[in-house]
Amino acid sequence: MMPKTPITKTELVPILAQYELGTYLNHEPLTAGSVETNIHLLTTSGDYVFRLYENRSYEAVLFECALIEHLTQHDYPCPRLYHSRSGDIAGILGGKPYVLFEFIEGEHLQQPSQDQQRQLVENIARLHLLTEGFSPPHMEKRWNYNPEVLIRLAEQETRKIRSANALRKLDWYKSEIAKLDLPQDLPRGIVHGDFHFSNILFQAGQFKALIDFDDANYTVLLFDLISVKEPFKAAFNHASWSTFSMEADVFDFSELRRILAIYTRVRPINEHEKQHLFDVCKLMVFTDCIWFYARGDAEDFFERRKIYYLNQLGREGFYQQLFS
Repeated sequence: MMPKTPITKTELVPILAQYELGTYLNHEPLTAGSVETNIHLLTTSGDYVFRLYENRSYEAVLFECALIEHLTQHDYPCPRLYHSRSGDIAGILGGKPYVLFEFIEGEHLQQPSQDQQRQLVENIARLHLLTEGFSPPHMEKRWNYNPEVLIRLAEQETRKIRSANALRKLDWYKSEIAKLDLPQDLPRGIVHGDFHFSNILFQAGQFKALIDFDDANYTVLLFDLISVKEPFKAAFNHASWSTFSMEADVFDFSELRRILAIYTRVRPINEHEKQHLFDVCKLMVFTDCIWFYARGDAEDFFERRKIYYLNQLGREGFYQQLFS
């Protein structure tokens, strides 16, 4: 995918002059990713990634930078950041913030093997061990996945769409999200939030790096455990959901058990987290509602059907299916 903002040599040369990263040789757009503008930058000192944030405030980028520096200081596999000679970690180009990252060799796998999935889940658990309770500056500038933020975002989407269908969907959304039970003592920290294959690098079959923390935010840690792989059955998807009966068993408990077994070998979860994994699963569905808010009729749509299934099962039924 081409960058959203064209970046020229004329712009990159004076930016590089502010860093100790050599002089400009060449650059080309990176094809992975669809939101921000990413440039592969070649200099006399090596390869780097220039990222221009298309829709993030400067403060939101500083949050991400603080998180990444925290992780790299603890040898977590993610690209490190470069400071300018004056000590700045982020700059401004054309009114938009930018950052220079380490370029990491690797490949994006659309269909990782079972062993590669294991490596990813283990590194998610490692991420949570490092970020539990960690609160970088400007945390309030991120979309922290909690009921209050999600309701505010749903209201914004409703105002944007301005339709009777959107208003009905908002009524349902508020009613259902009010049923969530996410006690304050559940372990919270920074989650990655987006495990699309374009955000994971492998090399020679081994996990190399987790990249693109653009959706990282402060929430219940187990959110990542649910979002790393769709917990509903593959046959039940956005194209096929309407062909399933209301009573159909559409949740893949066996796959979630497998992921839990891998995760908990690195970061054990307590009984309290187990009891509320049901609510975290619903939180993920409500988050997906925001990304696809304009999709579907308010009376029956993909995410609503997921919530219906979970409600029919109930918190205790979910627990018994998963942990008995």
